[in-house]
Amino acid sequence: MSNSFKLFIGFLLIVVVGIIVAGFYLVGSPQQARMEKFDQTRIGDFESIENFLNSYYSAIEKNGIQRRSLPQTLQELQVKSPYFYASLNDPETAKPYEYRVLSPASYELCATFSTSNKEKAKGNNYINQEANRWQHDAGRTCFQRQADY
Repeated sequence: MSNSFKLFIGFLLIVVVGIIVAGFYLVGSPQQARMEKFDQTRIGDFESIENFLNSYYSAIEKNGIQRRSLPQTLQELQVKSPYFYASLNDPETAKPYEYRVLSPASYELCATFSTSNKEKAKGNNYINQEANRWQHDAGRTCFQRQADY
């Protein structure tokens, strides 16, 4: 093999490695994408749980009076809501989400997030406004919500 061919192969190797490194830098690693997907699933679960809690809170009882209370546990919500489909467990750890009633009309949902979404939530369009409701850093984060009726 000639020296020029060896130099050419070495140059190609450097270019390929550089492209791979640049790709990870620009797009993120597969592990990062996986962690972000888990966080998106957590937020999707929380949005569904929030909707079911709002429906539960404003439901009309058999006696014709609005309920105006929250379930004491998410399992109670699951049992008493006939079309409940949201996951109550973290997609990564399979541990139940934390839920706590703060008052007859307010509650808290907590999860441990793998990444922060605060940078992505910037801006004024609808998608970012919705993301602003669920801004979180990496680590345990709790969201306090008021039941809407």
